[in-house]
Amino acid sequence: MARVAASDPALGPFFEREVGEATGGHLPCGVCSVRLPRDDVVWAICPRRLLTFGPHGVADGQAELANRVFAIAGFEPNEEVAVWTEVSLMEVGPRGGRFNHRLDYVLRSTRVGAPPIVVEVMTCSTSGGNRAKGTDIQGAFRRAVLFAHTPVNAPVEAPGVNVRQVWARMASQMIAKSEAANSWGGRTIWVVQDRLVDYIRTNTALPLDALRAPNWTPGEVNLLVSDLARPVALYSGPSEADKARERVGWSCSVPHTSQRCTASPANLTSRLRLRPSAFPEPYPPVVEGSRDPATTRPRRFRKLGSAPA
Repeated sequence: MARVAASDPALGPFFEREVGEATGGHLPCGVCSVRLPRDDVVWAICPRRLLTFGPHGVADGQAELANRVFAIAGFEPNEEVAVWTEVSLMEVGPRGGRFNHRLDYVLRSTRVGAPPIVVEVMTCSTSGGNRAKGTDIQGAFRRAVLFAHTPVNAPVEAPGVNVRQVWARMASQMIAKSEAANSWGGRTIWVVQDRLVDYIRTNTALPLDALRAPNWTPGEVNLLVSDLARPVALYSGPSEADKARERVGWSCSVPHTSQRCTASPANLTSRLRLRPSAFPEPYPPVVEGSRDPATTRPRRFRKLGSAPA
């Protein structure tokens, strides 16, 4: 996490003293999203800009996307769902393959025997920027705060985006994490911004048009595409192509090793049991348009309203 000193003469006056005291004398800073001036396109940088399952449930502005995730996951309306964040799994297979990944979210119905659902939120990353020119993360953060709260007229220059690196990282994990969740009886749902998918369609051989699911029907690998307001499409299908059935598969364009390894259900269960904070009292129902700000019980909530059509 990038940070600036809480004693920064330019930024210090805009933050309560307790903010710096709680973070060792520094203000954590980051770039939520970047607007590229050449085409006026906004790229989400922080995954929370697209979707986050927080301690108070899901933000109102992300309710439609969260509902779509719940529907693809197979949850019933108003079903109680427990959520774990950043679950790390490592396992070595008998043939030498290795599964070593961190899962963004694991969702699981509180029904006995319910399968786990993995949700991965993939957004773009920033390029390094130039500290001397103030276009690194710290510089962009400082300029954005000053631009919003002072008469400063200087444009806010931020780092650019590094789309190629994001796709390379995502491609290396897509099949592995999807196959793991499938082996547990669940599925993995990748939530990706539409801008990133446009890049994938243009610059890779992935047959997205053949994988589009017009009825939002999930498959072995699921790519849920959303803009910064709502879900727009689901691309799903088998991990392997089946020429006999004329089925297009994801692995034809996604690199993977021949000695693939997946984590066992027992491994996942043991990791979840190490996180007792994921088992508080049931989170009350959250209905879109209403919220109880006094509720602080984390990471367990019910679906927002009814499943989308």
